[in-house]
Amino acid sequence: MRTEPTALLLICFCVLFCFGCSKESASPVTAPSAATATTAKATAVAPGAKKRASACDMVTQAEMSVILAGAVFAAAGGNDRPPSATECIYSAAAGSNASAELQVDWGGGDPQVMGTAAGLATGAAPGAVDPLKGLGERAYQVTADQVFISTQGHLMMIRFPPRTGNVIPKARQIYETAKARL
Repeated sequence: MRTEPTALLLICFCVLFCFGCSKESASPVTAPSAATATTAKATAVAPGAKKRASACDMVTQAEMSVILAGAVFAAAGGNDRPPSATECIYSAAAGSNASAELQVDWGGGDPQVMGTAAGLATGAAPGAVDPLKGLGERAYQVTADQVFISTQGHLMMIRFPPRTGNVIPKARQIYETAKARL
């Protein structure tokens, strides 16, 4: 029976010793990991890669407030997937009913994507698809409140709430503001 307390004491000592050692060895490991992550991030953006702006940076909260003629708050949306896509949701501020969504799918503006979007809209709402001259290489009003624009090989999607008036001029202003920051 005397061996049990001794064995228990020995196990506790070993656990404390191992726990203490693991904390000491964790510090040096953490610093190189952070440095490695920073280096990996720099490498991912570095050699010849263009850093992409977020949708909320392409059209700022202040700019969207002017375009929509009402105060909005800007926040990344659920479809924000850097580096392949970015989305910003502009929500109405107090006393405003202005809102919109801007999404850019990097590399998604090829003709096949635009053709598919146009085909879907035509099947869902015949006559709702209109080419919008001057917006990117190709642009369509897919529904009464949604515009797709293929520009510089990317797909820009602009959504407004249902029954929003003046969708085309607003979409044009959003595109003109964002295109320089693509």
